[in-house]
Amino acid sequence: MSASSITISTIAGDDILNAGEAASDLPISGTTTNVADGQTVTVMFNSGTFTTTVASNAWTLDIPAADLAPAVLPDGPHTVSADVTDPANGSANMTRTLTVDETPPAVTAALTTDTGASSTDGVTRDDALNGTGDANATVTLTEGGVTLGTTTADNTGAWSFTPSNLADGSHTITASETDAAGNTGTTSVTFTFDTTAPVAPSALVLSAASDSGASNSDDITNVPLPTFTGVGEDGATVTLLDGSTTIGTGTVSGGAWSVSATTALTEGANNITATQTDAAGNTSLASSVLNVTLDTIPPAVTAALTTDTGVSSTDGVTRDDALNGAGDANATVTLTEGGVTLGTTTADNTGVWSFTPSNLADGSHTITASETDAAGNTGTTSVTFTVLGSSRHHRIEARRRGLAYHMWHVEFICNQRLGREARGVIRSHHRPGRAHAPSPRGHGAHRRGVEALRSGFSPAEHKAKGSRCGALRVLRQR
Repeated sequence: MSASSITISTIAGDDILNAGEAASDLPISGTTTNVADGQTVTVMFNSGTFTTTVASNAWTLDIPAADLAPAVLPDGPHTVSADVTDPANGSANMTRTLTVDETPPAVTAALTTDTGASSTDGVTRDDALNGTGDANATVTLTEGGVTLGTTTADNTGAWSFTPSNLADGSHTITASETDAAGNTGTTSVTFTFDTTAPVAPSALVLSAASDSGASNSDDITNVPLPTFTGVGEDGATVTLLDGSTTIGTGTVSGGAWSVSATTALTEGANNITATQTDAAGNTSLASSVLNVTLDTIPPAVTAALTTDTGVSSTDGVTRDDALNGAGDANATVTLTEGGVTLGTTTADNTGVWSFTPSNLADGSHTITASETDAAGNTGTTSVTFTVLGSSRHHRIEARRRGLAYHMWHVEFICNQRLGREARGVIRSHHRPGRAHAPSPRGHGAHRRGVEALRSGFSPAEHKAKGSRCGALRVLRQR
């Protein structure tokens, strides 16, 4: 009598069961020796019992896929046991280890650098990829079924890959790795590849609201932080530069942009340009240069009496109210008094101007001369003077009444109780041929004609002090 025996053949080709293989029924087979046909073979696997019969010294059976699901069959080594009994030759048994590995490797993939303003928008000019997998595993990169290439993970599982000749546009690239059990792990990364720089911004202008002065289109302004506008690529970031210095940034919306400077322009000439950077980080060439002049300094304006008549040429007491001064060449100078505009005049090409008020009454006056330059800065100055003996009104009145008109500028000394010298003006109207100069005691009309005293005391003061004025001396007649 010979003893019976039984074998179990290699399971799943390598005694390793992967997820793909576990998706179908699993065949297990073997052979027998000295076992009669029809004898029962019992297979024990994962607490399950499965049977078949011997036929021609061989046996086979299938373990249903339902018994191989990960929920039922955990990963790891499992023992497969086969038993058979021959009535004549006794029993036989064999075991075999089956390693179950139904878990695919974990693979990750991402852009190495998501360039541009956002690092998470998936728009980039750099198509390099990286990720992780199993240590030392081979990672295959494909797109649309076309293999782009392979790379090997390092001993930590990290890998990197840069596609060759990837065209601009949208891409979905799949990274896959197959482990030793034959399980394949995959992941995908979708991004937009853009290596084309946008065109330079166009229509760069200084906004009308920031272009101060009489003209809102001459690019002369007194606004240190002005606003500029232009046209660009929707969504692009506009960088505003003065020479090579960034002075502001903004975003194109609806094809247009508006950027207010956050760094002040320099006094004088400024060379303004703009660039735009798209979502992928591609930067355009600079726009055409816009020459902008910043002028925050008011013009220097002077004003003075043209002629300070009388004994003193510096006392500001005059019978001539003509004014002159200096400003910018060819500028318009406006003359005002007490908020009332007296008139305007234009400086010549050297900046000199002159102006004579109309019908200026005798008395004290403060006249302001002002000039506003092209940037909108206004420079002002004032001149204060006293008009005494302005003859226009009196001459007109004399003619109306058929009288002759004379005006005397006189000096007279008041008594020593006042101790002051005064100058004044005496006017008289008289019949033709009867003019006479004033005397210290003077005709009453002469006394009534005293219109101002430079010393500041008045006829009422004279009377209160009991003073008398004498030593009257005619200086000139007009």
